[in-house]
Amino acid sequence: MKQEQVDAVLVGSGAGGGIVAKELAVAGWRVVLLERGPWLKTFGHVETRDAWFTGIDRVPFGPERTDVRTVRASDREKARRATECALWQLKHFYRTYFPQSIWFYATCHTLPRAENRVDTDPEVRDARGVPVSRITYRQHARNAGEEQFMADRCAELLEEAGAIKVVKPRIVRESEAGISTHQLGSCRMGSDPASSVADRTGRVHGIPNVYIADGSLLVNPGGANPSLTIQALAYWVSAAILRDHTAS
Repeated sequence: MKQEQVDAVLVGSGAGGGIVAKELAVAGWRVVLLERGPWLKTFGHVETRDAWFTGIDRVPFGPERTDVRTVRASDREKARRATECALWQLKHFYRTYFPQSIWFYATCHTLPRAENRVDTDPEVRDARGVPVSRITYRQHARNAGEEQFMADRCAELLEEAGAIKVVKPRIVRESEAGISTHQLGSCRMGSDPASSVADRTGRVHGIPNVYIADGSLLVNPGGANPSLTIQALAYWVSAAILRDHTAS
């Protein structure tokens, strides 16, 4: 691999990383964007979903990871058939047992807990001997009340609409299961290093050249999809990087 000097290295091109990469590149910075996943071709060009089975499905990180491989056409066909079979079974289930049904989904506010965190496991290590990530999570005690309230209101709406049978979810107080896929706040921003990971600009406390620009900065997940907020934060962090650092 040809070695070149760069001004910034970004890990991940999600809702935040892609924006930061674009903002720095437009400002004249030489940026390297590291991404892992089968949507990336050999030379890092982002492709469409058609690249799912044709791009690299494992990107090497480090000298021991040199087994980059691509998915063969036969594997692609097997995956397609398996997907079609799973979809048919799902459709058959609903057509058989739920010929006339409706499902209500209500978004609730997931309150943060100081004890929830992502850290390194003190005992478990991966194949290279590196400590793996450990997730400690439990819902806030007040979450159950909000969830029960919304479940009851949804049930009332269904009954008013003429539903014959209403099945409400089983709500567990302080459950260890996540409510949705929008788990945020593992690197929350704040002014006190004792209770936060990054400052108000997304810069990690005590490290002048490491910034975070994704959902982990959010101190509170709220009750709505966080994508636009994450993107706004990415622009905020990009402006701070350009203001505080000069590309070499």
